[in-house]
Amino acid sequence: MTRASLPKSCAIPPGLYRGSLFAIDDWLCHGHDTPRGHEEWCGEDRVVVTRRGVWDLEVEGHAQRCDPTAVTFWPRETPYRVRHPIGGRDQCTVFRLTAAGRDALVDAGGTIPGRDARETRSRAIDGPTHFLHRRALDAARSPGDPLAIEEAGTMFLQRISAGHALTSRRGTQPAVDRALDFMAAEFRRPLTIAQVAQAAAVSPFHLSRLFRRTVGTSLYRHVLALRLREALERVAEADGPEPLATLALDLGFASHSHFTDAFRAEYGVPPSRVRQQPRRTRRSRRASRA
Repeated sequence: MTRASLPKSCAIPPGLYRGSLFAIDDWLCHGHDTPRGHEEWCGEDRVVVTRRGVWDLEVEGHAQRCDPTAVTFWPRETPYRVRHPIGGRDQCTVFRLTAAGRDALVDAGGTIPGRDARETRSRAIDGPTHFLHRRALDAARSPGDPLAIEEAGTMFLQRISAGHALTSRRGTQPAVDRALDFMAAEFRRPLTIAQVAQAAAVSPFHLSRLFRRTVGTSLYRHVLALRLREALERVAEADGPEPLATLALDLGFASHSHFTDAFRAEYGVPPSRVRQQPRRTRRSRRASRA
């Protein structure tokens, strides 16, 4: 069996940040699966936050579904395969721990789950913790003080390594995976439980119970989280002032106020405040290239 560090479908731009405790990368995958008979190799402990897309991480035949509602743990010296059940690209933030960073987390009482291939590697992450990771990413994209990057990054890593804001997903269920795939592709439009259940090939009542038991949340909360993760990306990455009302309707919210209220409840800040920081970051990057 052939092993490689990364397939050609994955593109990691020059590292955003390299420190003594961790590195931060913006990881774009073009949606190609790891070929059969090949494995990729993880040489360091990684903590991966999916910002867009959906994919499977398979270790020793055990697969975990990864999407923007989850954080995924990749222990070092681990061979793995990646699959994309619905096609399309995915974009992730990758925290690569150094040996010193790993030891520091352990000394602080944290752990990096997933050393057993059957252990849950993909775990649900709450909105404030996802937003904290985004702060670290935005800081890493600017040529600012390393202290700002490392403070946000260490806060995020310590929070998840201690198990805060995480919900274990109880393995995989084919019907639940089909529901997750359907919602990942269709979350922008209004959905009914009957539509999701039809895609999952089970009854609506059975799906509702099974989804809560497996994923740890309701179908509605999962769709809402997907919409809010995409909203955060579009607000943070926008090169121009996309009207929030347009964004809200495009992502399936009933109104601008509904979107703003849900965004604030998820991340603790209104979307207008998030919009300001990336603009400063982009100006800083342009200035640094000048």
